[in-house]
Amino acid sequence: MASKPNVEMVKEQEFKVGPRYTNLMYIGEGAYGMVVSAQDSGSGQKVAIKKISPFEHQTYCQRTLREIKILTRFKHENIINIQDILRAPTLDDMKDVYPFQFLSCLTKSKIISKTHEEASCSDSQDSETNPNTKTQTQTQSLDPVGFIGKSLNDTLKSTILGSKWTPEKGKFSFPLTHGRRYNVAWEDKFNWLRYSPSTDSAFCAPCIAFGECKSSGGYSDKFSSSGMKDWKNAVGAKRGTFLIHQESSGHKDALLKSSNFLQIIEGGEKHQV
Repeated sequence: MASKPNVEMVKEQEFKVGPRYTNLMYIGEGAYGMVVSAQDSGSGQKVAIKKISPFEHQTYCQRTLREIKILTRFKHENIINIQDILRAPTLDDMKDVYPFQFLSCLTKSKIISKTHEEASCSDSQDSETNPNTKTQTQTQSLDPVGFIGKSLNDTLKSTILGSKWTPEKGKFSFPLTHGRRYNVAWEDKFNWLRYSPSTDSAFCAPCIAFGECKSSGGYSDKFSSSGMKDWKNAVGAKRGTFLIHQESSGHKDALLKSSNFLQIIEGGEKHQV
């Protein structure tokens, strides 16, 4: 089969980033797609490129746009800014987008997982050579349990609000609890949900970011502390736990604070993306 121009294959995935970016090498799996290193023939520098294919579902598009906005607007030592975004020349041809960032030994692990703890150079090297370590690092960095009981700075708030852990296709099965299991489709209706793979429980991103949500119902506080895993009563027209939490005053207050926080990031700058 003839090779396609400007295309390199990495682990059976096409990266259409040529001719400027060459010598692609696999780094790991990011929250939204594969990350590779590449040589920039224009600047002579090494860069990290993430392949994102978000167009299968509107929710994925919205999350991708939010992440791009966060990474292009925040100026912080713990955030690796996006330098540029490669995309198809026409909308009809746009199947993938490729944000890229400058690559250094100190920041590789942040590019892969956006961890909220500063990674050392040696930790990054270990992660590159051990696929299990890379997967574990990514899972830990986006597990909502890791944000509980901490004083969250703007970087961590942006992470829990704009990102989430998602299972790899064909590699994860949600465990059964009393004959029921978590349904990822719930996140389409309740986009504040964050699933914890370490505890098999659900949390609320706004309530984690902006204080505990408590109510007399006894459920809402769990979404920002121990987690909720009563899947039998998770949804329902009247007694669904998710809906009860969503209608609670504590959640609404946290949601308003989250909205204001994200508007500071996104407001008035849409033309830049």
